[in-house]
Amino acid sequence: MELRALAATCVVDESEDVQGWSVDCWELSDESMKAMRKAYQNLLVPPAIAAALVDLEGDGLNLDEIFSDDSGADQENLNRIIRADMLELAAASSMVAIEKIPLETLVMPNVPKGSLKQSAPGIDILSARLHANGDPRQLDEDELLFIGSVKHTLADIAGLRNDLDRSVSERTLSMTYLGPQLRVLHGRLQERGIDVTRLLLVLRSTPLLSSKHIRIVAVGAVECQDREQFIAQLPRLSQCEPGLKRLRCMLVQGLASLHSQESE
Repeated sequence: MELRALAATCVVDESEDVQGWSVDCWELSDESMKAMRKAYQNLLVPPAIAAALVDLEGDGLNLDEIFSDDSGADQENLNRIIRADMLELAAASSMVAIEKIPLETLVMPNVPKGSLKQSAPGIDILSARLHANGDPRQLDEDELLFIGSVKHTLADIAGLRNDLDRSVSERTLSMTYLGPQLRVLHGRLQERGIDVTRLLLVLRSTPLLSSKHIRIVAVGAVECQDREQFIAQLPRLSQCEPGLKRLRCMLVQGLASLHSQESE
């Protein structure tokens, strides 16, 4: 529900294609920021759990220590992880709004973090659009795997562009890497009663990363004032097949202090 509310605030400005990549920008409004913070809070402690915890607090348990233990954590890294979680939620909501990814098949393997002290590697956003009774031997044209990679920076704009490009490259999204990621997606969706076994048919594509059945969205979040600097980096993206990859510039006012606003 929170992601739908956040997605409803997403309005992007389309830019010219660069190196085969589609490009757009989303400047988060005050409404978007409020919806993102609410989504993050409800992700950390869902309302149903929050209600149950009231009784536990009465028993003298320190719930902050249980659910938000950050003792011994490097403060700079902790701030980065909190920002990353919030931005991944915003990026996923933008894919719901723009790419129309199905919420019922949306999986974010690394959100929320099991520990606020460290972040695990892997694809940030996965989703699939499949027909309920599709051909077990092949995918139809409109059946798609969606992959999202989300990164942010407070200063190194060139590094952000390079990291995003590399995170969705053919070298990174290889057969040996993508296969286990699809296993994670399959397992998560099986728990929801959704069978996406046919999605493994994308592994038969040659080349593997093909616009025929894959859509990739690389989302880079920067401060609003860094928009032009980020856009200026895009001609340095690696060449890709048109229709396969999209670069979304997410503009966030007060990005540097986002980690301190999660409780507002």
